[in-house]
Amino acid sequence: MQSLARKLKSEGTFLNKKLLKVGQSGFAVSDLQKRLRNAGYDVSIDGAFGPATKDVVIKFQKDKGLSPDGIAGRNTLMALNESQVSGKYLTQDQLLNFASELEVDIPTLLAVPQIESRCKGFLNSGKPIILYERHIMYRTLPDYGIRPEDYPDYPGLINKSPGGYTGYESEWVRLENAMAICKEAAYESTSWGITQIMGFHWDALGFKSPSDFVRHMAESEINQMDCFVRFLKLNPVMFKAFKEKNAPVFAHHYNGPAYAKNEYDKKFIKAIEMFVLEL
Repeated sequence: MQSLARKLKSEGTFLNKKLLKVGQSGFAVSDLQKRLRNAGYDVSIDGAFGPATKDVVIKFQKDKGLSPDGIAGRNTLMALNESQVSGKYLTQDQLLNFASELEVDIPTLLAVPQIESRCKGFLNSGKPIILYERHIMYRTLPDYGIRPEDYPDYPGLINKSPGGYTGYESEWVRLENAMAICKEAAYESTSWGITQIMGFHWDALGFKSPSDFVRHMAESEINQMDCFVRFLKLNPVMFKAFKEKNAPVFAHHYNGPAYAKNEYDKKFIKAIEMFVLEL
């Protein structure tokens, strides 16, 4: 494992980039923004190095006694690395640890986060990225002694068919309305975080309750990726397919039988190829 970690570090770290500056975009910029957020600086994590990101870099450089040119060169990146031990947002060093644990390269590790959340576990508000599934709520409510048929006036929240998605912050409105009916069922009926793990997996993943799972996912992207690792290891066939980049088999187990319709297998390979080029 240690030799793999060293190999990953030599081949795929974003600190190896000479500099990041205005006009650049991609995962290296997202990593920079996440490091700034972990260090307490207010910057949007959008993967685009624009004027706002430059201003924050300048502020950090001034605070650290570095040349305030707004360019994130090696000294700035190293200072960011030294200024934080952990934080809410995943950084490259933590990604390297997860890649080493799973025995995969960085592009493979990042493929699912890219598909599911564009590698963002949190909204700008600080809430986890979620997607509420009304058809799962319909299926889950009876487990809590509630008849879904008793709520015919809420088809956007309880429905035999999937849909009704509103995206981003608006998904939290749907979730909070569903929580008023049954909080735990609503948590189970929602996918969470950077890899969009469904809440109904809480027991299999080792949590005491849906609420316990949600608290874990709401703390950090590290926790979210930890759940992804746990989830992969629950299914040896899926885990093996993930490591071997066997897209159809992995997609079938991760995205479900409709993976081909959703082109999840193609998206998986495309995401890997994108990161190979970027790194």
